[in-house]
Amino acid sequence: MTVHFFKFPSSNSIRTILFLLLSLQFVNASGQQKTDSPWYADKLLRIYHPNMKNWEVTGFDVTKFVDECVALNAEAIVVNAGGIYSFYPSKINHHNPNPFIGSRDLFGEICKEAKKRDLKIIARFDFAGAASELSELHPGWFHQNKDGSFKSHRGSGSRFSTTPTGGYQNEDFAQKVLHELMESYEFSGIHLNASGFDGVSYDRVSMEKYGSLLQGEISENPELAGEFNLWRQRVVEEMILDYRKILHEKNENILLMAEIAGAESPGWAYRKGFDNYRLSNAFTNLLLTSGRMKTDLYRFRYWVGLSADMAHATMPDNLPIINLKVHSAGFNYSDFQVPVEEFKLYSYQAIAHNAGLKIPTYGILHYQLDTRTKELVSSIFEFMKKREKYAVNPKKISQVALVYPKMGIEDIMVTGEEVNIGLRNEFLGLYRAMAGKHVQLEVLYDNILTEYDLEKYNVMVVPSMVHFNDRQIETIYHFMENGGRVVMLDNSYSGNEFNKIPDLFHQLCGITWTTINGTGNYAVPSSDYPGYGIIKGPLGLSSSESSPNYRLTKPSDDCKLWLNASLNNVYRVTPEDIGKIETGDNAVLWSKKIGEGDLVYFGNGLGEMMYHYDHPDYTELLFKMIFHEGSNPPLLVTNAPSTVEITFNETRNGYLIQFVNSTGKTPLDEIIPLSNISVSISKQLPVDGMLHQPGREGSALEGSMEQGKTTFTIQQLKGFAEIFLPDNK
Repeated sequence: MTVHFFKFPSSNSIRTILFLLLSLQFVNASGQQKTDSPWYADKLLRIYHPNMKNWEVTGFDVTKFVDECVALNAEAIVVNAGGIYSFYPSKINHHNPNPFIGSRDLFGEICKEAKKRDLKIIARFDFAGAASELSELHPGWFHQNKDGSFKSHRGSGSRFSTTPTGGYQNEDFAQKVLHELMESYEFSGIHLNASGFDGVSYDRVSMEKYGSLLQGEISENPELAGEFNLWRQRVVEEMILDYRKILHEKNENILLMAEIAGAESPGWAYRKGFDNYRLSNAFTNLLLTSGRMKTDLYRFRYWVGLSADMAHATMPDNLPIINLKVHSAGFNYSDFQVPVEEFKLYSYQAIAHNAGLKIPTYGILHYQLDTRTKELVSSIFEFMKKREKYAVNPKKISQVALVYPKMGIEDIMVTGEEVNIGLRNEFLGLYRAMAGKHVQLEVLYDNILTEYDLEKYNVMVVPSMVHFNDRQIETIYHFMENGGRVVMLDNSYSGNEFNKIPDLFHQLCGITWTTINGTGNYAVPSSDYPGYGIIKGPLGLSSSESSPNYRLTKPSDDCKLWLNASLNNVYRVTPEDIGKIETGDNAVLWSKKIGEGDLVYFGNGLGEMMYHYDHPDYTELLFKMIFHEGSNPPLLVTNAPSTVEITFNETRNGYLIQFVNSTGKTPLDEIIPLSNISVSISKQLPVDGMLHQPGREGSALEGSMEQGKTTFTIQQLKGFAEIFLPDNK
């Protein structure tokens, strides 16, 4: 019988409490003595991944290899161990050695040499593909296409993709290999390459459970397709849990990770059967690939930070890791390096969002053709190593929760090809705008929202209310009753109509939300708020000609109307024929007092409009919705431009204020330094701090305290800086 680690399906906070209670036990179930926190638990990891090419093992100099890795300031390296090819003498059937390695125990040699240098080894396995001739003996091991053929593994002519439903990735092969390695070598972690499914598989197990769906067009049965997707996620989770059980029975401090999809790749996550919340139960740390240059760099510069934030939202106990590739970066060139300053930006972004780094190169360091690679990786890890003295177990201090609408984006995907683009852009636009306005925020997933999770926040920003169930609606309402502010956007339309808001929210708030698209394509100040200065001029209400203008609502008499819609649509035509903009009676933006808190509602996708246009009027409007009328003032105020991201953290021994500067062209070729950047925190903090910047020694920095606010000024900001404030209490 398989024993799995149990996790409540609703709340990270409940999981944390259970973890603390279980940690009181001195001895675990297998009789091992409990140790202190694992090596990977409370700091940002520095992992170098020299992704070996087969031919590089010929005449491999182990001492030189380890020396080069140590010189990079890495604390751990990922070393090929097995899967497609074995890098040690394996006794497992079908675990064939690298064709260039012969009978040499290269993995064992590297482990021994690394131990002498206090360098941790993470063993890399790839169980995603196997020799095509095995398909005749074990057809159930392999991914099958709809026509019954086997799927080529990454275009290989000699391998087929395997499937998590088959024995190869489970008890017939992978589990045996893991047992063998654990019994034979001393190492610190396991890294799984290309784990999960390779798209929708029509293998025997999948067909037995969901043949009625798979025999037709999946998109024609979205309800069953959703059930099928959840099943695939459970299969992957349980497979990884079985791996973890094997590892932790022998050594409970073994790290277990696999490359999973970052925030920019929801389609990839679907195809692989990945769900971050489930995977956070299976892996010790989430490893997310992010920062690929093929992404739209010009529209969104926060992929790495967002990926880290979303990982924190699902796994608060251990710090995530960003898989940041020096090469390729989406251009399909395996030896083409990312621009140096662009790569540094993503590295600093990971640090500011409390994520470690795994930096892969294609091939070992000795064979890198780009002369900048070694210095680039070394300099980043060197700074991370220095900061470990003061940046212990950092945690964000935030006042705003931005809700990620997973139920409206990922959970409704039925093929992996389509995404709810409007709602996704809404979330991305809101995140970018708040980061640019230096709002201290954290991401929460809508499907695991609880009152306990919301206690630390003053404001929650919700891109859409459409997909919430009654329990979640009650949670949100109680948050407002207890003094919280809900900023509710409404990116939830189908065609030219809006989707229905849950009835319970109507009842609790005393408001009617229709599904009707209102006419009038401008927002203008309401007579209720004369002179309030919410906007300086007419504000466009639609992100495109095909999207609706705003949802028609019926606010109650005690609502305060901020902006109304223009009386009719006014389009750009011949200048002489442009009509007059007149204020209509239908409110677009309004607020209502609810208990000790309030609801602020905007009747369309403000975030999507910001994502497409990035107009400062939209951003300023959002900021005023979050911090209006002087109530609940911003935690952090700065004179830094929007190209500087600022995060505020508490550590085990103090506080950190971090600055990531992306000022310059896109992609970055050179950072434009900024002078006299001031930041004021609405909190009494120590005024004697240390300023740390990459490539420089730390220097004393004295702040000031006035009216409960602590202020610091950095004379010159280059790519990254952080102010550490030791708490001597």
